[in-house]
Amino acid sequence: MIIYGIFEKIKDEISSILSGKRIFILGIGNELRGDDYVGSYIALNLRSRGIKNVVDADLSPESFLEVAVRTKPDVVVFIDAIEASLEPGTIVFASMKDVERSEVIFPTTHKPSYSMLYRYLKFRLPKAEQYLLGIQVADISFGKNMTETIKHVADKLIDFLSTLVQ
Repeated sequence: MIIYGIFEKIKDEISSILSGKRIFILGIGNELRGDDYVGSYIALNLRSRGIKNVVDADLSPESFLEVAVRTKPDVVVFIDAIEASLEPGTIVFASMKDVERSEVIFPTTHKPSYSMLYRYLKFRLPKAEQYLLGIQVADISFGKNMTETIKHVADKLIDFLSTLVQ
């Protein structure tokens, strides 16, 4: 399952998938590379709202997989910047199983690959669902701040996710 589009068009579909489940979020980002910071930005802002099952994994999501395992979530959501030649700010919400098969279509801006992360968590949390919430970047130049377009989408996602994650 891969859903993509602007936030307003896909939020209800995402909500129907995540509602009522224990969610763990891994935000991934690099604050030195403009829009690439979006996953970390979302995670940090969710944490500042008192939401506990959220980690800013920075550039090392593999280092925080066991934190996710210990919480025994129903769902793990990776939030990351993507480069998929879509309109900047487009959101991609996809099962990690499908991302593993199509990383060429929706590659993130980070390594290690989501295939490795997916397989590790599938082994450690066999019943947990895994999703990528990717945001199409506009500018990931070194030394830049996040663009207003991406920050605006991120702020909408923060408000939205703060109602779903406990």
